[in-house]
Amino acid sequence: MKEFETRVLGINKAELAKKLEALGAKKVKDVLQKRITFDYPDRRLDAKNAFIRVRDNGSGKVELAYKRNPLSSEAGVSASEEIELEISDMGKAKAFFEAIGLDAKQLIETKRITYTLDDLTFDIDEWPLLPPFVEVEGPNEARVMEGVALLGFTEADTFQGDAGSMYDQKGIDWKAMKVIAFD
Repeated sequence: MKEFETRVLGINKAELAKKLEALGAKKVKDVLQKRITFDYPDRRLDAKNAFIRVRDNGSGKVELAYKRNPLSSEAGVSASEEIELEISDMGKAKAFFEAIGLDAKQLIETKRITYTLDDLTFDIDEWPLLPPFVEVEGPNEARVMEGVALLGFTEADTFQGDAGSMYDQKGIDWKAMKVIAFD
């Protein structure tokens, strides 16, 4: 399953929320999310820019996902590979993965405000040590770029990389951190 998305970095959260509301977007959540990422001891998932994630999305759902992101951090839309399903218990999922030999690499907290508009999703995200950004997700590349334009941005303003790429750009050794959380 492909997920089409892009990001615009360093946004003003309040201004972007006002713009989305003026466009008629519906605010569907404002939550603190907690996620644990897993990999094999030899880091074979890391080697292909992939991971397994268990995420408490902050609104009563726990999601299990396999995700492989493209390696590019250039402008445009990325097509990530993602398989996601809902589960009932984050702690049991962690125990399960550790029992079969996977390592819990990191615990990560994020703040997310989600808006939807037709077939587009706009996630205003905050990660510790990073400026806020918006992720625009849609059914295909063209639609994602239409969403970017609705916000007043162009393709040149977009970023394909994930949060790890953002940490790398800031010179933060995020892979060495076992916990990435707000104080």
